[in-house]
Amino acid sequence: MNDKKIEQKLYTDELTGLYNQSKFISLGGEFLLDNSEPKASLLAFNFRHFQYINEQYGYAEGNKILIKFAHLMKEYLPKDSIFCRITSDKFLALIKSQNKDIITKFFDSICKQIHLMENDSFVRKVNLVAGVYFINKLDDIYTAIDLSTLAMRSIPEGEVSAIAFYSDIIAEDLALNVEIEEHMFTALHNEEYVLYYQPKFDINSSEIIGAEALTRWNFKNKRLLMPYQFIGLFEKNGFIVELDFYVFEKVCSFLSKLISNNKKVFPISVNMSRYQLNFNQYVERIEKIRKTYGVSPALIEIEITEGLTSNIELIKELINKLHEIGYVVSMDDFGSGYSNLASLSSLDFDTIKLDKGFCSNSNNEKENIVISNVIKMAYELNINVLCEGVETKEQENVLNKLGCKQVQGWLYDKALPESEFIKKYVK
Repeated sequence: MNDKKIEQKLYTDELTGLYNQSKFISLGGEFLLDNSEPKASLLAFNFRHFQYINEQYGYAEGNKILIKFAHLMKEYLPKDSIFCRITSDKFLALIKSQNKDIITKFFDSICKQIHLMENDSFVRKVNLVAGVYFINKLDDIYTAIDLSTLAMRSIPEGEVSAIAFYSDIIAEDLALNVEIEEHMFTALHNEEYVLYYQPKFDINSSEIIGAEALTRWNFKNKRLLMPYQFIGLFEKNGFIVELDFYVFEKVCSFLSKLISNNKKVFPISVNMSRYQLNFNQYVERIEKIRKTYGVSPALIEIEITEGLTSNIELIKELINKLHEIGYVVSMDDFGSGYSNLASLSSLDFDTIKLDKGFCSNSNNEKENIVISNVIKMAYELNINVLCEGVETKEQENVLNKLGCKQVQGWLYDKALPESEFIKKYVK
């Protein structure tokens, strides 16, 4: 084997023909050393949930996408750029531009071409994300790679084919995430997670019929963090499972306190995270907590997110166990994803909660027809319907005409701290 072939084997990714990470770092490092004013950007690319393609359609099909992407990088990014495939579906590019519009145009063109590939039925499920860092004269190649990767990771899980540019805001958010993960267990011990209660109402009588427990975080007793600032991170690192049990216990304690003081009580709903994968353990733990406080299971509603209902048999078994004990069970966020209407006939839910996005456009005649028939079908199956996120009188009037009997949202009241909820609604 001659020197050229040896070098190619050592520094080239065999699948795509791009440089490997070692060669990319070497060339990128040389470029930064030779240019005191680099005016360059580091781009980090990743395909979301690419393992799904490999598992469902085979590695050969997945490899076609990776090879195509490598060709598209060379075609659409500047010719003097440096490219590499780090590993699997992760790629890097160093380009000599810091123009956001140009870089975004490159990215959009590549995404469009990927979705035009053959086998479109599954290619559409492949979502490319990218993080961009504008390199300055004090940076080394390792810093540029790290910060572009952090920018990429800042893109919310639900977004598809998105690009993020590194900024001070991203840096602050990432620093907060580090601080959150370092403190989350201590916060549990210190009871920094506080519950707010958003009331639910009968749409005709405007009487309160229950409430949903929602979490806020009194972070280090210095500032209040909203759910969007920590729930997504907890879902990624698995801590959401422990938070579920913490919230459940706080609800039991709240109900027990009201009962002991001869106060009126309403059913309180708690969310069961889709990451609660051990259903037997879940039931055992909540039962141990509930019995400790002596609260009737009929006062607690378990909200199961729509995303969990894909496994019909497991969820059916879980719902049956909860019903045998006496809990009320609802499907949360119905209509937020690819709702399986057939699951309503297979799963014995007491209530479905229509997602706020599902009910937001009261002027859409087709949407109203869908909502009307979902409500009618649910009632025929002896399932209650509650619409959440109701914010205007117009929405209320439409929902009333469509037959919805229960509502929740800012039109009626926001989520309240425990003390305010008691003062306003508990007699």
